[in-house]
Amino acid sequence: MTTFFHWPPTLANGQLYQYNNIFSCLYLFTLLMAVMTAVAAYKKQPRCFAFMAMGVSSLYIRHWVSRIIPNPTNAFQFLLFFTTDWVLYWILLFLFKKFQYSRFHQKLNPTLCFFCRALICSGIASWCILRMFANQTLAVFISIGVFGLSAANRNVKWLANPKFPHWTYVDLLEQTGTPWQKKPRSKAYPIVMYFVSLYLAWRFLFTLPFNAQSTFAMVLAIIMLVTECMAILEFLHHIATISQNFNFPVPKVSSHEEWPDVDVFIATYNEDEDLLFKTVNGCLHMTYPDPQKVHIYLCDDGRRENIRHLAERMQIGYIIREDNQGAKAGNLNNALKHTTSPLVVTFDADMIPRSHFLMETIPYFIDARRRNRQLLAQGKSPIPLGFLQTPQSFYNQDLFQYHLYSETQMANEQDYFYREIQPSRTLSNSVIYGGSNTILSREALNSVGGFFTKAITEDFATGILIEGNGYVSIGTSQPLAFGLSAEDFPSLIQQRKRWGRGVINVLYQINLFFTRRYSTAQKISYWSSIQYWLSPFMRAVFSFTPVISALMGVAIVNCSIEQSLIFWVPYALAQTFMLSHVTHNLRSSFWTIVYDTILAPFLFFPILNELLGISLKTFKVTLKGQSSDKHNQLRYIWPFAITLILNIAAAFISIRNIVVDQAFGMAITLFWILNNLSINLIALLFVADTKSGSPAMMNREYMSVTVAPSMSTQTIRNGVVTEISEDHMNIVFKNPWNIDPGTKVTVNLTFENKTIQVTGIVDGVFHKNGLKVVELYKLQSNEPEEFLTLVHDRDLTPYSGNTGPVVSVALVKILKNRFSKRKDARRQAKEKEASIRRLNRPKRAARLHEDEWHVK
Repeated sequence: MTTFFHWPPTLANGQLYQYNNIFSCLYLFTLLMAVMTAVAAYKKQPRCFAFMAMGVSSLYIRHWVSRIIPNPTNAFQFLLFFTTDWVLYWILLFLFKKFQYSRFHQKLNPTLCFFCRALICSGIASWCILRMFANQTLAVFISIGVFGLSAANRNVKWLANPKFPHWTYVDLLEQTGTPWQKKPRSKAYPIVMYFVSLYLAWRFLFTLPFNAQSTFAMVLAIIMLVTECMAILEFLHHIATISQNFNFPVPKVSSHEEWPDVDVFIATYNEDEDLLFKTVNGCLHMTYPDPQKVHIYLCDDGRRENIRHLAERMQIGYIIREDNQGAKAGNLNNALKHTTSPLVVTFDADMIPRSHFLMETIPYFIDARRRNRQLLAQGKSPIPLGFLQTPQSFYNQDLFQYHLYSETQMANEQDYFYREIQPSRTLSNSVIYGGSNTILSREALNSVGGFFTKAITEDFATGILIEGNGYVSIGTSQPLAFGLSAEDFPSLIQQRKRWGRGVINVLYQINLFFTRRYSTAQKISYWSSIQYWLSPFMRAVFSFTPVISALMGVAIVNCSIEQSLIFWVPYALAQTFMLSHVTHNLRSSFWTIVYDTILAPFLFFPILNELLGISLKTFKVTLKGQSSDKHNQLRYIWPFAITLILNIAAAFISIRNIVVDQAFGMAITLFWILNNLSINLIALLFVADTKSGSPAMMNREYMSVTVAPSMSTQTIRNGVVTEISEDHMNIVFKNPWNIDPGTKVTVNLTFENKTIQVTGIVDGVFHKNGLKVVELYKLQSNEPEEFLTLVHDRDLTPYSGNTGPVVSVALVKILKNRFSKRKDARRQAKEKEASIRRLNRPKRAARLHEDEWHVK
């Protein structure tokens, strides 16, 4: 890395960028910032002016510092100058913002302010041109052009289409007298931004292998750098958005106010009757001031007689149609034709709402209606609420939690999107409609012609169209319904293929980026949703570039180990810390890489086909509640096996080059190979696991129980339920109880002043955390509806922490959990066998013959 401290000569030969001259980059960036300032929105201009002032000042500061410190090391001089620029920028930004809100600035004539800003921008632009090209004619031309751009931006604002105002939910609050203030960013935000910006500048300026004299190495390096920049920009967008996340509280609405009618649509095609029963039961137990205004419908595209009987038995509506045109969107559009309520709630067939679902969501619409009446009374345009999206959470472990034995070390894979990203999108009115757990305005649906039928991700497209029609959206973070995540790997792959291809297909069908319907913030947010599905290509670059570099002996990053420690290590630690911090440990950089690595081989070609215009016309519905296939098949293992072999070979070659040829620069390549090797091992552990299915969560839910045998001489047993699901229950009794496996037990569950009687069979007694735990299975109740409500009407999120940022530590923890849980399972099996042997003794068996337990 080489930089010049002397004042650089002008680039008279017309070259805009010299690799070994960072001053040239400062000229160019300052010129671009001057142009951006001339056309930027007024709110963003203090940032632009601060950057321009920093750019101009830093050139002179570097010249003075070069005289004070004549011969520093290359890494130190870049670090010193970048830090000086960064501190100077924040000081200038603070001063410009103070001036913007000062009384003196507010008293200035707007025309005079505009003239001064345009003159400053044109002057700085011409100064940069003189420094780069020493061409006065070009400098004058650029100066006039920048001034003209600024004038044009001021005078053509009337061209903005007033038919589609870029409202947000915040505007609705502010225009009706409710002040709203953004959540202050974390104090760590500027520090993290410093390290990320420092690393990015270092990568651009000094790490490209110009001295390698190899076109192939340069091409690989550019691909790697571009991919890395895409990942960093996505990270910066998420951090900037999530750090301003604000959960708008549920509006206070009296039960005596006019609560609207609500139509609840449960879309189904081939789901099992038992699964639908649980969903319908959850909907029937939703509380509402006037239950007669809640209309529940099973929208059955399978036209099944048993589902019709289910609807009749549970006394809800049943809607079918003659064909399946338009798939799920067509099914919901058909339901719209047969209903009239102003609000529509959509649930997938497996999503079970909690009892307070409507009470936590409908008040937003009632409050919005009240506020719009106030706006109309003031002669202002209304700001209608289009839809509200609540998180999609799950009552079974997702496949990553289950097969990596990390249900308490990692959150559900979709929690990051629904509980962090979605609420933050409220600020830019770009919340994604997820298809379920959503309340929509019928008026908003009618304005876009109903649910979008021309895409396999009808929910994504419908939400975008609603927001483009001037309706605002809200995303909330509190889970109010729980469903089933994909229960086997083939179903998960099929689901993600459909999502990815559908989102990219919407890009071709809906004009998102070349229309005034959407604001700049909305377009950036929508693009981030599309870019996410490019992750298979990014993972391919990150996984195979170090391998190619080692196997072919080409260097793609020109840096030393010392420079990596100075620039990359702080950036990686800051990125990992910030992501975990702002997402409340729901997501870390490590787990993001693990998810993407596992899915990348199976999404690469489907996404590529969609990008090339080879669209998926039909799709398979993700099976829920029916799958129990093992996913350790050869077709899922071989991509990771091949990658593992390549990484091992590349690692040996790198070690040989370091030891034999003294090529210590290969140490960085070796580090990335070993890092990818660890991640690939985790992926291989995932697909090679022999467990099948994905069990329901048995969350801790402390409920008191009483158990007593039918014989009056035996005492009543009091205990506490520690974990419960539909099929299993764990009980810890106050007094130890050596009960034999196979014994039928009836218990009384007491929870929230309710008592439910449940029968089950003892599966065994095992020790956990020093306590004797009695496990029951095959649970049954004479009140199945109430029992299901008790099981599912809870917060079923089991996540308690994350593994950490170090890949090797995560791998060790996964292996430790895997072996410890298998060891516990073997110990429990032995204890169960011992209990059965005791039970089979002649005297014991005779005494317990037909002994039945009962609760008083």
